[in-house]
Amino acid sequence: MRLHTYLLTVGREILVGRTLDTNAHWLAGEITRLGGTILKISCVDDHPQAIGAEVRSARRHGSDVLVTTGGLGPTPDDVTLEGIASAAGRRLRLSRAARTLIEERYRVLHAQGRISDPALNPARLKMARLPTGTTPLPNPIGTAPGAYLTWGRLHIFALPGVPAEMKALFAHEVNPRIEALSCAAGSGTWVEMRVPTGMNDESTLAPVLAALRRAFPDVYAKSHPSGFGVAVDLIVTVAVRGSGGRAARERASAARAYLLNRLSVCARSGGPRRPRRSSAS
Repeated sequence: MRLHTYLLTVGREILVGRTLDTNAHWLAGEITRLGGTILKISCVDDHPQAIGAEVRSARRHGSDVLVTTGGLGPTPDDVTLEGIASAAGRRLRLSRAARTLIEERYRVLHAQGRISDPALNPARLKMARLPTGTTPLPNPIGTAPGAYLTWGRLHIFALPGVPAEMKALFAHEVNPRIEALSCAAGSGTWVEMRVPTGMNDESTLAPVLAALRRAFPDVYAKSHPSGFGVAVDLIVTVAVRGSGGRAARERASAARAYLLNRLSVCARSGGPRRPRRSSAS
């Protein structure tokens, strides 16, 4: 069984091209390594209705985990939790635990001389209003806490949009929870290997990849073009998810050996040069 995961980025700055969404890219890699399978990556505007629709979609399509980024701050356009609450049929209420986290962060910032007043004004208190049944997650860098709640089988993690804050909060609070969920689901281990092919044309490589997929239907194989020319050496990613790390590595290694053998046959038959040794990650 796989831990199906849905990633949702919230923010108009992404949609209009002002900001590059590096959060989704980073999260996809981290969650895949933890055993999750990314079903979909979406981005919506700062509207509760749009956010709620994506939350409902994640649940309707059988996701186990939903991770949102952005929209947790003190300004009026920060409405991610409002959208989540609406979708899950919850009310937004002032969380004492969240308020305590926010008070402590502003106290520290004031002591460091980074803000002039640590008092919680209405905008700051807004960040402590969470859907009922939500656990606030400490933000070690910023002021807005993250949030964790369950809606049926769906585990929802709401994280800040600032990349440094998102990564720190993920490492401390989300990573161990997703790892535990992945183990409980028996998601297995993801092993990925990169194989230089010695080829510079995907159309020439395509029959070799087709043979690999027929021989190893459970293995993901994808070439990564970088242009044309005699200096180009196409790289193929060979990846597999197994019930255990050793089994996955053995299966990926077998697929890599098969690919290298087919490439060597092509080279001996007058095809491109013999590939160099591959690497694993």
